[in-house]
Amino acid sequence: MSLFQKHIVVTRALHQHLDFSEKLEKQNATALLYPCIQITLPQNTVALDLAVSQLEQDYFDWLLLTSQNAVHALALKVKILPPKLKIAVVGPKTAQAVLSYFSRNVNCVPDKFDADSLANLFHDKKDQKILLPQSNLADYSLKNKLNDLGNQVTNPITYQTIKGVGGIRLLEHVEQNQIDAITFASPSAVSYFAERLREEGGNLNALAGICIACMGHVTKKAAQENGFEVDVCSTQHTVDGLIQAMSEYFL
Repeated sequence: MSLFQKHIVVTRALHQHLDFSEKLEKQNATALLYPCIQITLPQNTVALDLAVSQLEQDYFDWLLLTSQNAVHALALKVKILPPKLKIAVVGPKTAQAVLSYFSRNVNCVPDKFDADSLANLFHDKKDQKILLPQSNLADYSLKNKLNDLGNQVTNPITYQTIKGVGGIRLLEHVEQNQIDAITFASPSAVSYFAERLREEGGNLNALAGICIACMGHVTKKAAQENGFEVDVCSTQHTVDGLIQAMSEYFL
């Protein structure tokens, strides 16, 4: 029970904090909500609308989903996925989101829950028409790897990740020593947290002594690039993995 009475900041979007918060509370920790991202549809949906039309006409062989947010955003545009469409996702939580939104089981989940492992699923596949819906902040590394393997990738911006609002009065909690850890599940949460902190009159020095916990090495790298000293990094990109890593840190 190493998280007993720990106060842990959750920076995820409001629509996806619940699973994390409930699991923290089962460990007798207190989840403090401080949403650093929001998910919205892109301002320009021309490319997305075309991809959705092609999807509904059964043009694609594969749908690749790299996050629960991609599933959530796609579901705002598409209600039913073509029966013959094969689906690969980055991890079990994304697979669960596909089942929840589309009542479909996925075909592939890599053993390691990251984009590189997702691309590796296609080493023996060529000439596949792949739909890869992503955020405005996503890089082109996965798309480029899939193209290099001889596939045709359509990669529309499906959602925008923007700065979150609301939640706890972070600096007041910091000043009163009421925060034991701050958690980050994505690079965008890191950058928008740093932006919110500055706007609210704080700086990274105020966080000295607070555990900084990152989900996966990509998020850890983003945190370090933003000046954070990272104390915890889960090897798996899952809520359970992050909670386990924090539990080991606080032993």
